[in-house]
Amino acid sequence: MSAFEILLYAVAILGVLLLRAEAPQPAPAPAPIPDVQLPPLEDLVSEAEALAAKPMPAVAAPIFAPTAIARLEVAPSYRTMSSQELRRHCTRRGITWAHTRGRNKHMLKGAMVAALEALTD
Repeated sequence: MSAFEILLYAVAILGVLLLRAEAPQPAPAPAPIPDVQLPPLEDLVSEAEALAAKPMPAVAAPIFAPTAIARLEVAPSYRTMSSQELRRHCTRRGITWAHTRGRNKHMLKGAMVAALEALTD
C-alpha cells in the first residue's frame, strides 16, 4: 500500500465517523393543539360593530384624535458646515458660488457664510 492509499482510507474513516457523530436527532413530537370552541364569525363581526358604534370615553378621545404637529424650522449653523454643504445651501437659495472670482475660482467659505446669513436675516 502506498502512502496515498493510506491517506485516502484515513480520510474515508474520518468522514464516516464525522457523519455518524452529526446524525440529525429526531424532532420532538409537536404539542397537541387544545380543542377550543370559537364563536362563529358572524357573532364576532356584530360584536366588533357594536363596540365601534359606542362613543369614545372623554379620557380616551384626545389620544385617538388626530393632532396637528407643529414644525419648528431651525436655521442651520452655516459656520460649522463644510464647503460642499455650503455650496448646496447656496444653490438652493439662488446664490452663485461657482466662478465668482474668475475661472475655476469659487466663492470662499467665509463669503458663502456671509451671503447665506445675509439672506437669513
